[in-house]
Parts: sequence; structure tokens; C-alpha cells
Amino acid sequence: MRTKINLFISALMFLSFGAGCSAGRFQTESIPYKTASDPTLTEPPLATTIPVLNSTNIPAPDVEKKFTYFLDQVAIDQYCLEFPMLTIYKAKDIGDQFYVGVLEQNNISLVSPEDGGLYPIFTPEFSQGHLLMIDYEYPWYGYIMVDSPNGLGDWNFHIVNLEDGSNTIIANKELYNSVPLHVYSSIDSGILYLSTSTFKDDFAINSNSVYAIDLKTTEAALVIDNHDLDTFMSVISASNGYLLIENDPPKDQPTLHLSLFDIANKAWIDLQQEYPASMPSMEYPYLIWKNSNRFEEPFSFTVFNMETGISIVREITGRDAYDPIISNGFAIAQASTGKDRTMNSVILYSLDGWEVYAIKIGIDNIYAADAYIDHDNVIFNFREIANFSDFSSYLCKIPLDTVISGSLVGIED
Repeated sequence: MRTKINLFISALMFLSFGAGCSAGRFQTESIPYKTASDPTLTEPPLATTIPVLNSTNIPAPDVEKKFTYFLDQVAIDQYCLEFPMLTIYKAKDIGDQFYVGVLEQNNISLVSPEDGGLYPIFTPEFSQGHLLMIDYEYPWYGYIMVDSPNGLGDWNFHIVNLEDGSNTIIANKELYNSVPLHVYSSIDSGILYLSTSTFKDDFAINSNSVYAIDLKTTEAALVIDNHDLDTFMSVISASNGYLLIENDPPKDQPTLHLSLFDIANKAWIDLQQEYPASMPSMEYPYLIWKNSNRFEEPFSFTVFNMETGISIVREITGRDAYDPIISNGFAIAQASTGKDRTMNSVILYSLDGWEVYAIKIGIDNIYAADAYIDHDNVIFNFREIANFSDFSSYLCKIPLDTVISGSLVGIED
């Protein structure tokens, strides 16, 4: 599967290709876009429900529950695409093809695993623009383009329908006022939940709201209007009709708390937690968050099961770990294992058992990122960081069964 992209393929990056595409066939030009209408600003009534939740602190798994899959050069050749002198990030599998961010070209490109071709699809509409973040739930692919690297200017939130090829600006600064630095989003069942905040000159909170935008109709409605101006709703994660929300003070202070919101019943649910708690991620019935402050390294994370009401603590495996996320029955974090101190491993924590799997990449001085599980495949990218004048980045897609069946007992911390 490994492919070196030659100069001919690189030259294709500067060409334009066909509008409109569904998963599985090439687009041949950049997709044009349209702009959605204003949101409906009707504040819903709020109630509060308090379920009975248990909390159990269980120690980290024993060594016999830890396993390592060694991604050696043979496996890299089989499961990874190589891109010389390019940094590939935020790869999303759209069905036998990928959308990826390309740092050096400042665009989102289509990748064909069949030939390793890299074809630009979305470029910033701002002269000094760049890509800020990506959301994805088939058939909806969302990305934010901003007009400056400081995150304080104009922005457009695009939603691409992979089935009909349409590209709509679903939200922007004109519609929602917030600067992109304080825009957070999550897609669930065709609804984009958008948290936006505005601040006064002294950094005091001016407004903070969460909207629900129907991606089929582009209609938007206010879901939560936060009247507690001591905190603003930042990181959000949506699943099965619930919102898990991080609440932050306005001035670089530790996260105050997480909150859980029942969208259908317009109710806050009491969520027991110990502090600090930040960077929430949710796939019903599981909620996870790291047990450290927002910008601190995680050493453990909490897993809460909404169906059983049981909360447990899992220890982080490896060093210098990135914030864990939930993905298809696993918590996933990148970390350093073994003698190499760089981010050389993707760590998978089973949520319905105590197994921990490390995918250890057999190249020194690398940075692994953006790992998730989709259709029983582990997908991630990594980049060589030893030499900035001669490097490659890699896009890997490994069957989860291969990782589990090919793993050896133990993880070298």
C-alpha cells in the first residue's frame, strides 16, 4: 500500500478538479459553496434532573492485559501511504478514499489509496486563510477556514454532503459573532452542535450559547443560552441526544467543571466528577475526560457509563500522552513508549474490558496523531521529525483485528 509521491503527482496539487462527488469516485474540481441563513434565537426552557450515579476507582490493568503491535517496516509498507516532504493530518476515511489536511499546501486534499494520488479539493477562501478544525459523520464532512493564524478574525464553517457533493457555509462570524478561537463543535445524527462565545475588552464573558443546526435543512436553533458568565461552554461532544460540555473561566484558569445536557428533555443532568476534569469526549453510553487541567499532560482519565451509572479511572500508558478521545468502543491516545521519547505509539484502551493495545511505530523520531477507529480499522497519521529538510509523513489504515491478533504481551513504558 505504500506509495512514494513523485514530482508528477506533486505537480497535480496546483490543478483544479470536477465539482460534486460521492464517496468512492474522484472530484474533478474544487466544490463551490453556498451560505446558510440566520439561526432561530428562541431560548428553550431548562429543567434539571439528578440521576443516582456510582463512582468506583479501579486500578490500571496488570501487565498481562497490555499488548504491543509492532508496526515495523514490512507492516508500514503494507498498511501505510508515504508522502515525502508533506505533512498529512486529520485524515478522514470517506469510503475507499480519504480527505486529508496538507500543511505545506494549505488545503484539504483527496487521497486515493490505489495510486497514492493527492488531489486538492478545498482551499481557503481568505487570502491569508488556513484550516482550523474538522468534524466528520458520514455523509457530513465539516471544516472551518479562518482568515488569520491567531484565531481572532473571520471564519466560515463549511459542511460538505459526500452523497450529493454540495458545500454549504453553515456558520460564520457574521451569523454567530464569535471569533474562531472560541468556536467548538460536534456532529451527531445529522445535527451540528455549535458552541460560540463573545468576550468584552477585559476578557469578561459577554455571551455564550450552543446551537443545533440541522445539516439537511441548514436550519439552526438555540439549544442553550448560558447565563452563568463566570464560565463559558468550550469543548463539546454530542452523542445519542446528549451534550457533554467543558465549562471554562475566561482568563487562562483551570477548567471549573464538566456538565451533561439532555437535549430532548432540555435538562441538565448531575454528573459526579473529581477535579480537575477537562477535554470531554462521548460515544453513548460512554463518557470520558482526562483528570487534569485543559493544557496539562494527562496521567489518567475517567470513563463513565451512562447505562450502568459506574465511573472508573484508567491510568495512562506511556509518556507525554495526548488527550484521549472515544472511538468505537475504545479510548485512544497517542503517547511515547520504549526508549524513543517522541510520540511513537497509538494506545487503544478497551472500554468494555481492561485490555490496552499499543501500536508502536518502528521508526525513531516521529510524531503520531489523529488516531481513530472506523469500520473496524485503526486510522492515524505520523510524521518524521528528525530532519526538516528531508522527511515524510504517513497515513496508516490497519484492521483492528490485525492489531489485536498480531500483538505481543506487554508494553514497554
